[in-house]
Formats: sequence, C-alpha cells, structure tokens
Amino acid sequence: MPLPVGLSTVTVTGTYKHPDGTPFKGKLLFTPEPAILTSAAHGTLILGTLEVPLDVDGAMSVTLLATDDADVTPSGWTYQVTERWYDAPGRSYPLSLPATASTVDLADVAPTAPAAGVYVVVTGPQGPPGADGSEAEAEAYTDAAVAAHVVTLDPHGDRAWATNQFATITALTTTNGTVATLDGYLGDIFARIAAIEGGTAFLTAVNTSLVNVAFKHTLDGTNDKLGFHGAAPITKQTVTGSWADGSAGASLATALANLGLIVDNTTA
Repeated sequence: MPLPVGLSTVTVTGTYKHPDGTPFKGKLLFTPEPAILTSAAHGTLILGTLEVPLDVDGAMSVTLLATDDADVTPSGWTYQVTERWYDAPGRSYPLSLPATASTVDLADVAPTAPAAGVYVVVTGPQGPPGADGSEAEAEAYTDAAVAAHVVTLDPHGDRAWATNQFATITALTTTNGTVATLDGYLGDIFARIAAIEGGTAFLTAVNTSLVNVAFKHTLDGTNDKLGFHGAAPITKQTVTGSWADGSAGASLATALANLGLIVDNTTA
C-alpha cells in the first residue's frame, strides 16, 4: 500500500555485481532512525524495517519517504541501510533522501573505501638492513634491555613514591626504626603461623607489642607446660593428701593457683 498522497518520496535504485560481473544475491534493509516517525497532517505513523531483495541481475528499486518532508516529525532523520548478502560480507551506513532528489542511485551515495582519490604506488630508496633474526642477536638485544632496565632508577614509576610514603626494599633491610621493627614483628608472627600449620609448634609468647595486646594464657607445647591469666607456664601438677583430713583439698588449691586458674585465699 503506498504512502498517503502529499508525502514526498524518493526512488532508490542500485545494482550490485562481483568483480567478475556475476550478480550479488541478497537484500537491502531500510530502517528509519528514529524508530517511529509521525505525520499528524496525514494521520500516519511510519516505523519498522523495509526489506528489498535483489533481482536475478543483482538490481533493486524502491520508493521511500523523503527524509526532509515538512509534514513528518522529527525532522532531519536518516535511514540506516543494511546490506545482507548471501554470498559476501555486508555492511551498514546512514542514508539521507531529500525530497529534491526524485531518484537516488546507491552507487552515487553509498560510502566506499578507500576514499575518492588516485593512489599511485611509489618505490622509495632502499632502507638500512634490519636484524637477521638470529638467536644470538635476539639474546644480545634482550640482555641489553634487561641491563638498562635494572640500572634505571624508576623505569615504571612504581619503585618508590616521590614523598617516601612507601617502604622500599632498602629500608626493610636496614635498622632505621619503624620500618625495621615492623618487619621484625611480621616476620616473627609469620614464622610462628607457619610452624602451627606444619604441626611443629603451639602458640607461645608471640610478639604482640606492635598492637599493644598482652598475652594472658601461655601454651608451651614444646616443653609440655601451660599457664593461665599471666602465670608462668609449668608442668602438669600432682595433687596429694587425703580428703578426710582436708590435705587433698589444700593440695588441689595450691596446684590450681600455680597454674593461674584460681587465687588461693583460703585459710587453715
């Protein structure tokens, strides 16, 4: 069904051939952008994609709404043309169809590559000889590049902050106060964690002065000793005496106090 009478149209033609003259097989798709156009004067909405197949000679012809019709809003829109070939790669490009051009051949308006112009192959003078690609030459080049990289103060800008806000490898290996002390604390903790994971040690008096936390309980697996609430670690206690005369209770209280589990404030 044709467009309403009064709307401007343009006839678009095109013929597509391979380099040997055989016709292309496929179709062209014309899609208005934006997706919906309105003509209030004609009570019509224009939208969707129109598919135009090539004939057996690779040619096509279609009549489309002009892209600058005064009765259509918005103004200044274009078609998106998409090539769908069955025997070659396609492409997409925008197309403007002003009403003043009653007929447009796509051969005159479709983009081409390279751009219009005359290209002449010019042979210049011979350049200097390049690398022979030998393994020895490649190794020599690599060694030289690595050596230059190593001696460069900061080839990537990441070895040290300009304001010395980050610790460098040199600082970590010196005894310059905070950095060296921190390294000692961390090294001690990591060594003890590794021993625990390996099943070779228990948590003993790990250095925690960095975070100002005092140990309350000590488990010394190496010497089979333990202490609680700050008491010095001792071996397993033996309780003696008789419950009848109360000596066993006194011995038990002493043993628990030695371990740090109680404070023995009992009296005879």
